[in-house]
Amino acid sequence: MSSSTTTSDGFPELLAVRNALYLGNYSVCMSKIAQTKINESNADMKMERDVLSFRAHIGLGQYDLVLQQIKEGDNLAIPLRGVRLLAEYFQAQNRGTSREAIIEKVDTLQQDPSFTTDPTFAICSATIYAFEGNDIACLKSLHDVSTLEAFSLRVRTLIRMNRIDLAEHTFNKMMELNEDATITNFTRAYVALAKGSKDKISEAESIFKELSEKFGQSVPLLNGVALCLMHDFEFADAENTLLSSLALSTNSVETLVNLIACSMHLKKDASRFLSQLQSTSPNHPWVVKYNSLSDTFDSLTSTK
Repeated sequence: MSSSTTTSDGFPELLAVRNALYLGNYSVCMSKIAQTKINESNADMKMERDVLSFRAHIGLGQYDLVLQQIKEGDNLAIPLRGVRLLAEYFQAQNRGTSREAIIEKVDTLQQDPSFTTDPTFAICSATIYAFEGNDIACLKSLHDVSTLEAFSLRVRTLIRMNRIDLAEHTFNKMMELNEDATITNFTRAYVALAKGSKDKISEAESIFKELSEKFGQSVPLLNGVALCLMHDFEFADAENTLLSSLALSTNSVETLVNLIACSMHLKKDASRFLSQLQSTSPNHPWVVKYNSLSDTFDSLTSTK
């Protein structure tokens, strides 16, 4: 394949950038972008580079920077429209402000085939729905695209819905597309973890560790290892792994939730992690559900 040819997942020149983004290595992603030479006269290649750069900034929590760079307007390219909505969503979530208007925008644009068939917009809208806890809408957003990233997000969504059978079926289709891709291997680890048998947990842990050694540690990879360790009741090792993840991203919801669970198993005080989670992500579905259950419990105990 020539360097000027794109695959369904993007230009070969940007493969290392995509891999870093997929694995949650956002700082590495930015470094790779700076090191990668592209054909500046190729508008599609420039667009992919810019989208990957903006998504990495979002991963680093730099929402304002993205919104300053991507100005709202009727002529805004569809991929950039999706990225801007994603930045708006996480900014609102971070500030504790209403996300309703953003969701309405996404819902409206979902009616337009030119948006639903755009891979970047599909991923961004699906991510928003996933963070809203709307797994059905997430899957619908991905229906019209067949990139490896879309397949990976489908698989992980189905796992979250406890539909391991459908997740495995979808993963098999992903392997038909490219079984050797880094993101396919990354997704394979989640499928193995979801199956839950001892040999599959061992397989998942090996994949997460191999990817960490090859591409560098990241929050998703460290949390993957920690989940495998927790499944094997190795909670002390899992805690150490999660603390390493927390050092990479102090406000990672995934890490804080897993640290809370790990602390409870170790009979340790988890209040620090819980307070941090409630403070930094007050509108996250996990926090909202926890607060609701806590309020219900307090209400029941106060009536006795």
